[in-house]
Amino acid sequence: MYIVQGELLKSSTTQFAGVITKHPLTDELNMRVVSSNPLKDIVKATNTVIEGVTELKKLFASKIKVN
Repeated sequence: MYIVQGELLKSSTTQFAGVITKHPLTDELNMRVVSSNPLKDIVKATNTVIEGVTELKKLFASKIKVN
C-alpha cells in the first residue's frame, strides 16, 4: 500500500494520499486519497506498481536460477 501511495503522490492531480494501519496486529489498512478523480488515480497507480513488480520479477528470474 505504501508503494501505491508513493505512486499516487507522483501524480500532479493528487493533492493527498495517506495510508494508516488500524492496528499492528491486524491486516486492516485505510487509504485516503484527495484528488480530482481518486478512483482513476488509484487504478493508474496500482497498475504502475504491478508493472514495476513484474519487471523486477523478470530481473530476478534472469539473474537467479530457479529450480
